[in-house]
Amino acid sequence: MLDISSNKLTAIPKNIGLLNLLQEFYASFNQIEELPPDIGRLEMCTNMYLSNNCIYRLPEELGKCKSLQMIDLAHNRIHIINPMAVKQLTLNEIRLSANPFLHESITAVAKTGMEQLCDYFRSPEYEDLWQDVGDRHPAEEEDDKKKKKSPKQPKQKPQKQQRDDDDDDDDGGHSNRRRNDDDE
Repeated sequence: MLDISSNKLTAIPKNIGLLNLLQEFYASFNQIEELPPDIGRLEMCTNMYLSNNCIYRLPEELGKCKSLQMIDLAHNRIHIINPMAVKQLTLNEIRLSANPFLHESITAVAKTGMEQLCDYFRSPEYEDLWQDVGDRHPAEEEDDKKKKKSPKQPKQKPQKQQRDDDDDDDDGGHSNRRRNDDDE
């Protein structure tokens, strides 16, 4: 078992797969956004607790975790799950509650039961949805919309800076300005 929960981590170490005999992995209550592809090397892992993070995408390599029975992704930013990440798994449970961006079709099927949800992830219908929606997150789409809607600011011409000869410069008041012969 490895428990790295509640550590304000923003990422799981990229070489997590070196722990290939790991059976339970706890990484809840952090600030993790993505799982590294190396997570697929955790072939002995039966349970992954990843709730209360900022995860929005799962790598397809997760599908290599052949022993995985339960994955807790509640309270994250999941929108849609790459079918290759779950298609080969024999999950008994996948927790997806409180993912505010979760696609409505996943939410609807999840209400019918775990077996139906796992079957849905393996269905051609879901693969079609994946093709249509892709890996793009609604938050990214919102950012794009904001950028398009924001009025473009007109470019302002740089203003010439006027130098006040009476001001002291950084040279301790010794100015390099030219003297007029008439001034002496």
